[in-house]
Order: sequence, then structure tokens, then C-alpha cells
Amino acid sequence: MFRRHLVGLHYDQLSQWLTEAGLPAARIFSSQGFIAPYPEAFPFAVRIDSPTKNHDSGGMSIEGSIPLDGHLGAIVYGGSAVNDVRMENGANLFATFHRMDAGWAVVEFNTADFRTPNELPSYALAYRALREMFNFGARFVSPMAWNGSNGIYAGQAGYISFMAWRNTPLEDAMRDFAVSHAYVPPGARLWTFGSVRHADDDGWTAAPGATLVAGNGYLDVQSAGGPAVLLSPTPLALLPAETDLLVVGSDADALSSVAVDARLDNKSWVAVAPPQAVSRLEVTAAGISVPLVWPASGSVEQLRVRLTPRDGSAKVRIRHIALLPPARR
Repeated sequence: MFRRHLVGLHYDQLSQWLTEAGLPAARIFSSQGFIAPYPEAFPFAVRIDSPTKNHDSGGMSIEGSIPLDGHLGAIVYGGSAVNDVRMENGANLFATFHRMDAGWAVVEFNTADFRTPNELPSYALAYRALREMFNFGARFVSPMAWNGSNGIYAGQAGYISFMAWRNTPLEDAMRDFAVSHAYVPPGARLWTFGSVRHADDDGWTAAPGATLVAGNGYLDVQSAGGPAVLLSPTPLALLPAETDLLVVGSDADALSSVAVDARLDNKSWVAVAPPQAVSRLEVTAAGISVPLVWPASGSVEQLRVRLTPRDGSAKVRIRHIALLPPARR
């Protein structure tokens, strides 16, 4: 625990020196690795005073990696890069980053794992990593790219996957991601349900009485005759001030009404958008805009979106669902 204090003090002092030299705190990031622990190892520390671990963590903790005059800069590979690691108290890695420092960033990453350098991770893993980083508010991401490792050499002697960028599924996913997220403002949450080359439900599920099937960049939702209720992935770690508009990327003629509920961190559900006729909502090229009214306090961990098809049990195609930050005044 003493070493965690030293590491935290080190980051604080480095950031203070940089601000004294004239750099704005908003552009200062630490550089701390958060690698998935081995199966027999305890999860790494969240707080400086977290319980002692059964391995040498080098004084690392999430809290101690957030500089006094700057932001958390995370280094993530393998399981950590796709937000799939064991955490203290069953927490979510990127949700924890967002809760502790909404201005965090990924200063170095690759979906490959140090421990399996010969394995080339899939496009699906790359898509997941970028989605999770964006939706939990990473301000920027910086992939590991080394000139000596190129995806065209995958499987050959000397190839190291965690240093490769060019001609890899990760580069393909980033290219598609840059197109799908063009002009989407920082702080937004966007679920595109995969891409032109990948189908993904993005963690959304249908409540009983409805079904959903993911295609390449869309969800097909069908109810048994009433509203189709969709549940978002959880946790969202979303504060009320972060968004005031939900956009459903669907044909307005296919839906008669939309309603949205939110589950707070105390596990209670509250209505944030009562049932509204689509004909009374703004419809743009992005989709159906649903204004949200949040409770005064509390973190939102999950959304429940009720879509009523105009034609009973007809299939409704959803291209994306987005949460947009308040417009700047």
C-alpha cells in the first residue's frame, strides 16, 4: 500500500511540473498499464487503500494513476483492451475509469495479449474494444503500431501480434469505426450494432414478448403484438448531465410511439421519456429524437426503451441507438 502512495505522488508531481511549465491540465495524461490478471492472481487495486494483493503490482492502482493536474492515461492489451477483466467487487474496468475520471484516455492499446504473441485477434474483438472505449468516454485512443510488425506476416516466425497495426483486423475495425462515428460529438454513447462486415447486438437484449436479431450494422426487432422492450447493456455509469437526448436510428413510419426508462444506481426504475407519439417527435437523418428528463441525482446504469410498432408485430430495423450530450449554448 505504501508503494501505491508513492506511485500516486509521482504522478501528481509530474503533472504539477508540467502545469508549471505551461501545459494545460486537460492535455496531461498519465501512462499506467492495466493488464488482465492471471487466473490465480487477485484483481488489481482500484483504490490506493485497496486490500493487499497476492502478487507484485508495482504500486499500481487506478486512483493513484489519476494525476492531480491531469487525467488517467490507460495502457490496455488483450482482455483489458476489450473491457473484459476481473475487478474488485465485480466492477467494470472502463465504467470505473469513467466514474473516477470522465476525462480519461487510452494512451496505448492493442487487442492482442502479451502472453499469446502469435495470435492475431479478430475483427469482432477490435470492434468491441473501440465501442467500449468510446462509450465509456475515452478522450482519445492510441494503438500500438511498430514498423516491424505487419499483419501480412501473421503466423510467420518472429511475428508479434501485440505490436502490429497495419493490415490487421484492428486497423480494419478502426477504419470502419472512424466512418460510423464521424461527426459524433465527444461524450456521446453510440451503439451501431456492428459494421458493414460484422454483426453485433452491442449488449442490448429484448425483454420477454419481443425478439432481436443482429445483422451487419443493424438490429431487427419484432414484438408479439405489443411494444418491443429493449434493455441496454449495463453498467452505463451515466450521469444525468451527460446526455439529454436519445436517438433511435429507425424509419419513423415503422413506429407509433417511443418511451424510455432508466435504472438508477439504487436499482429503481424511473421514466425519463414518457410514451410519446413519433409524429410529435423531431425526426432527422439520424433518426427519431427523444428528449430525456433526468432525475436530479444518481448514476444511470441501464436504459429500457419501449418501441411500439405501427403495424402490430411487424419487424422494425434499428440502425443505431445514440445518447447525445447537451448542445453547447
